[in-house]
Amino acid sequence: MSDLIIRRIKSFLTKEFDGLIDLSDIKSQKPDDKEDQFLTRSLASCVLSFMAEIDKKVATNCIIDGYDDNGIDAIYYDQEKHIVYVIQSKWVEAGNKSPDLGSLKKFVSGFRDYLGGKFDRFNAKFLNMKTALENALDETDVRFCLLITYTGTQPLSAYGIREFNDLLEKENDPVEVVSYRVFSQKEVYDIISGSFGDEAINIEVTLHDWGHISEPYDAYYGQVSTEEIAKWYSEHGGKLTSKNLRNFKGDTDVNDAMKLTLVREPGKFWYFNNGITILCKSIDKKRIGGSNRDIGHFVCIGASVVNGAQTVGSIEAVVSKGFPKAKDGRVLVRFISLENCPPNFGVEVTTATNTQNRIERRDFASLDHNQERIRTEMSLDLNKIYVYKTGEKIQNFQKGCDIEEASIALACAFPKTQFAALAKRNVGMLWGDITKPPYTLLFNPLLTASRVWCCVQVARIVEDIINQEQGTEDGYRRRVAIHGNRFILHRVFQTLPQERFDDINFSVDALTSNVAGETLKTLAQITEIIETLYANVYLNTFFKNGSECEKLSEHLPELPRFQKIPYFKSAGDEIEQLELSF
Repeated sequence: MSDLIIRRIKSFLTKEFDGLIDLSDIKSQKPDDKEDQFLTRSLASCVLSFMAEIDKKVATNCIIDGYDDNGIDAIYYDQEKHIVYVIQSKWVEAGNKSPDLGSLKKFVSGFRDYLGGKFDRFNAKFLNMKTALENALDETDVRFCLLITYTGTQPLSAYGIREFNDLLEKENDPVEVVSYRVFSQKEVYDIISGSFGDEAINIEVTLHDWGHISEPYDAYYGQVSTEEIAKWYSEHGGKLTSKNLRNFKGDTDVNDAMKLTLVREPGKFWYFNNGITILCKSIDKKRIGGSNRDIGHFVCIGASVVNGAQTVGSIEAVVSKGFPKAKDGRVLVRFISLENCPPNFGVEVTTATNTQNRIERRDFASLDHNQERIRTEMSLDLNKIYVYKTGEKIQNFQKGCDIEEASIALACAFPKTQFAALAKRNVGMLWGDITKPPYTLLFNPLLTASRVWCCVQVARIVEDIINQEQGTEDGYRRRVAIHGNRFILHRVFQTLPQERFDDINFSVDALTSNVAGETLKTLAQITEIIETLYANVYLNTFFKNGSECEKLSEHLPELPRFQKIPYFKSAGDEIEQLELSF
């Protein structure tokens, strides 16, 4: 059967990509060699076209397979979705093989070289796309999807899988930016036959404290364990949430909050979470348990999550990492049967459940009386505007600032590096809980309007200088300026007389030249260390990791010790114990 599948795949690739694949670099005159290269490259183009949803001609222009390809056969940056697809392709005529470990190691190594900006290690085909691929490294929200495709039936070896797991473990700390997918013979055949992803997802569900609605349409609801939900996602992946209007976004402030709740207080997860809505072609209740509403067992045919993709993805992310408490949480889940519903009812449910008003995390900060106090002091003492409620905007930033700009500046001014890393990673986490650190350390009763405004002004000076440096042609210096901006700001703050920031008569203008000089000096120092000791590091995630930033600080000139300022006085013990990530 495998031989038949191979023949069909070969026929499809030949029909679709004949005349589109560049083979001008192939030196061998042997027909078999040229055919193997054609099939390898067309296979990469086929999978790339499918995954990135691009025209096959565009996909063929992304092929870099050949001499000095550094283990990568194709690469494409989707600028709209902010995803870089990196592909290794292997045509396996004998369909019972999988890529060897050496090839996979080379692929991973080549990807690391790309992350490190080592473009001199790639061929001319890669360099033709250098501008776009370098821009991807400069982006702060880009993700990388590694695709391994081959026509063999065997799975990747355990050692091969370990290579990718090690890569993900390193690069996805603290933010998940790298993923990988394997397309072996079955998946490739599903693509060319048009059946990829069409398989109905059937799940068995254990519902606790369940209920039933029969009119006008059949539906069941109840509590499902987070362990069971994580199992669904690990088995079915993105297909489970493919009909949701939003795919799983990874590390957003809302998702991070869900993860922290599961890790620390899973018993509260049901109360904090809005729940999940799942549409099914049909739902059958098993006889076990009878009519007992404490627990029920159901079979859901053709299940699809249409609301709650972020909840499902966040649950799987922490449960799969082995956090012991995470699997003990429960979630409210609604299962709606479409068996006797009007034709468009499923679309109506999907649209309605995804367009309800949402409260931003920033809105919770408005409940803190300190925010109104700062607004009043800014107005009366400084004649400046301070905005902290969603919907209010600063029309002229010379006349004031908002809570987001203030939060970033205050976090970077704090003595500990982790706060700057957190501000870079996700500013929303600074407002995660207005009753706990880091919020209570930044916005405590000793914070003055004068300090807020001084910090904001310093941050603006540093940001202006850094923005100018982001235009430099020096790859390392530019990427440090882009991704390390909060870390640089933190270092600059520690050289300034912050004890004077509470004086309403103090003017930051007197520090402008000092701040400018320190910014450029700090940028140069960090760039030198990065280029020397961290050449293969992906700077996007590096500067979001508090531990890595602390290690980097050890290689830089020592900063002045903890400044004895009343505003900082409560920070000592609390900040040391504060968990900023997990």
